[in-house]
Amino acid sequence: MTKIQFIMMSCGYVESNQTSVLIYGTHFHGHDGFESGTEAVKELALDFYAKFFDENMSTYNNRYSIEIKKCCREALIKEPSCKFCSACGSRLEDKPFDAEGFMEFITNLHGTTCDSYGESEYANERHFVWWPWSGLKSLLDAPKESILCIPEQAEVCLLDALVEAKPKILRQMFMAMISGRRLKKERVFSDFKTKRDII
Repeated sequence: MTKIQFIMMSCGYVESNQTSVLIYGTHFHGHDGFESGTEAVKELALDFYAKFFDENMSTYNNRYSIEIKKCCREALIKEPSCKFCSACGSRLEDKPFDAEGFMEFITNLHGTTCDSYGESEYANERHFVWWPWSGLKSLLDAPKESILCIPEQAEVCLLDALVEAKPKILRQMFMAMISGRRLKKERVFSDFKTKRDII
């Protein structure tokens, strides 16, 4: 049986579907492919999550952003795992997972260049499996059974695969959904447990 070695995908739906495709391959990182499409997509979702975490959620990795005060930056440099700034008391925890942000991050990869793409080999303690520059010739020479095609809404498909691979993200998504509401968390959770419609 031929293993899946390429994923060719497009983000968006109907009129918002991207006109370009993203092509990822496994050869560059020495992986020989996947037995199932589910496994292949899940691994790509985990690669994207690691990249998204480093670039968007990690307070330490983003310590030089405008949002981080100088005293907080210095605290993070001294102790990367600190939870609070010793000078001002600000929380220095990583940002919670944002599902919309994750899907937007994937969709925006359609517009990147080799320079702007960023890390493509390693992020957030994960060695990537999928490589974004497989080369068109490699793709065209590959047997068609080794190519998995996601013709639209790849960002939704990858979010679904990520939730399956990292179930704790579902709780973070739920907490982010209710964070803007004025409902007490206890009531929301009791409503959620009894499957009442809380919207």
